[in-house]
Amino acid sequence: MTRLYENRGFFLRQNGSVVVIALVVIYGVFELWRAFAAGGDPTGALFGVLFVGGGIWGFYTLWHDGRDVVAALDADLAGHQAVFTLWGPFTQKRLAMPFDAIVEWRFWVKPGTRGQRSYFLQAMTRASPRPLQIELKRGQPVPDGLREIAPAAIEEFEAATTAK
Repeated sequence: MTRLYENRGFFLRQNGSVVVIALVVIYGVFELWRAFAAGGDPTGALFGVLFVGGGIWGFYTLWHDGRDVVAALDADLAGHQAVFTLWGPFTQKRLAMPFDAIVEWRFWVKPGTRGQRSYFLQAMTRASPRPLQIELKRGQPVPDGLREIAPAAIEEFEAATTAK
């Protein structure tokens, strides 16, 4: 297997965010305990609710945005096999499949705040109910192996990023 793509630091960033979110929720529970059980100031309950609610929203957002992003793609081009490595909280999920199981490659632009855009290749597979997302960086070369297995999507990415 040859590494065609790697999103360096993705696991560290995602798992670090999970730790921070867990600390936020723990602090929120502590504030709720201080407000109600320890006879403290009831205004702390508002902080507790905000911290717990913010932690839940943060984990939902982290899970929703990060669960289908590919951290690494390894492929055997001669054997027509691919292994996608996906993030899970403190785990790695590997999806091994033949190229035939990848039913569609497409280019996708995710709009962000203040006019920022993130560029992705999406791979529709039979092994995953949602499209797998490979983040592409503008101005960085696309690996030749990725160009070989998704030529039309890569051409569309290059056309979209060089037109500006």
